[in-house]
Amino acid sequence: MRHRISYVHAQKHEKPIRAVNASYVEVDPGVSVAREDKYTLDVDRLTHVSALRIHIENGGNRYQSEGGAANSENSENSENFENSENSKKSEKSANGVFENTSPFSYNYQAGVHVYAVPSTNTRIEDKDVFYAQVNSVLSQVLNITVAPEQWVRSLNSFYFHTSEALEANLAAIPRLCESSPSVQLQFDALDYYYSDAKLSLTTLDRASRDLSVKAAGSEAYTEVGIFHIMPQSSRDDLMLSGARVIMNEETDDRHGQLEETTTEEDASAASRSVHKTMFHIKPRHRHLDSRSSFSVRANGLHPVITVGNIPPPPSDDDVANCKAFTYLTLEKSVFLDPYQVPDVLEIVTNFGPTNLELPEYSVPEWGNEILMEVAENTSGPVELTLHSRYQLPDAAHTHTQVRMDHPVLFYACDVTSDGFLLKNSPFDTKKPIGGSFEKFFTEDTVFYHFSDRGSSEVSVPNASGDANTVNLVTLVSLLVGVLMILFKVYKRIVSGPTAVSSAKKSD
Repeated sequence: MRHRISYVHAQKHEKPIRAVNASYVEVDPGVSVAREDKYTLDVDRLTHVSALRIHIENGGNRYQSEGGAANSENSENSENFENSENSKKSEKSANGVFENTSPFSYNYQAGVHVYAVPSTNTRIEDKDVFYAQVNSVLSQVLNITVAPEQWVRSLNSFYFHTSEALEANLAAIPRLCESSPSVQLQFDALDYYYSDAKLSLTTLDRASRDLSVKAAGSEAYTEVGIFHIMPQSSRDDLMLSGARVIMNEETDDRHGQLEETTTEEDASAASRSVHKTMFHIKPRHRHLDSRSSFSVRANGLHPVITVGNIPPPPSDDDVANCKAFTYLTLEKSVFLDPYQVPDVLEIVTNFGPTNLELPEYSVPEWGNEILMEVAENTSGPVELTLHSRYQLPDAAHTHTQVRMDHPVLFYACDVTSDGFLLKNSPFDTKKPIGGSFEKFFTEDTVFYHFSDRGSSEVSVPNASGDANTVNLVTLVSLLVGVLMILFKVYKRIVSGPTAVSSAKKSD
């Protein structure tokens, strides 16, 4: 197994490393850092699954794995725009441009996202095996299973999403915790990617308090990096400077400082393990300084989303042909009517159920995944009317509160120079499947975000009364209607000839 830990801090600190030797690293507690852990290991082959990817984004809450339940408190409602994303931002650098998380790419909607692709040898009659193997992983990691009818066919995979905060149990992943004592069990975001009997697992802790790493066993390779985002950086060229520590369990395990090692042998071992490092990265995901406001207005069965200002496109030197988009993941209680989309929005793709009349409890799929392009030179505000589906009848309540993801607003731009550097970044997470809206764009696309993640509560009416009462009222109404029609027809037949004769006499 390979385990790479990266600590990143935007603010300058004289001595960010408190202690280091060939088997131990500790970051100074006075340094505000984001921490990313990446694990790469061999796992058992899933014979009928070509690729499986799981994203977890806590939406402002914090996940704790291995028995620690996720915080299930909901984030603030949509009227308070600065909810989930702003609450998890780290300290900015002195010039206010970069954050500790600027190099990383975890731009997911809140909740859980699962993408699955059958292997090429999976036949129609083998689909049950495919779903069973996918559910074996989901049950192990998230303690859930997803029925075949709940999946949505997305661009190049089956896709499932829930905004529910689920507990992730990394300790249940075979050979993970056994190989490394420093598995990060607390995180804000997670990316699990299986392909060809190999697992790549990354977690992000945006404001980490886990500041030490101990070398793993002899079968695991451990590398720790502590990097500062240099003030000379720009949005399209992040300069990171610091040190990497390549750990080796066979060396002395005393937790001494590099500057104060007890013997020349200790100092030599520590110095051989520490490598001063400076490198440049071209981030695939970037953020505009201007942010778009957002609100939801109650409107009966038709909640209205209002997006405020839409900033002008970015002007970085390495991009061109920027177009604005909005990406929505709407669970089945709320949906978009394609015939009621404002002129400034054009639906690019809409994966999910298309029946607009069914109640929530008659829709098997989880919901819809929608990408829309925003017309050029649109500055806002933009109003988008959604529709809600009736919920199950409830004698005690007339409405049900359901959560709705905020739309993601971003610019997608073509990179004009050194596009290969996007995937060369050690923090780039683009894969053949998943990645939220990434999959709809080419490898040389750069994204500029100008909205914050979050979700809102929407009040959706319940179907009223029990089934027998509803059926009886419907039947009576139908019979009354039919009788009224028959009465009108009978009256016209009876009075028709008399009315015609009277008319002729008057002529």
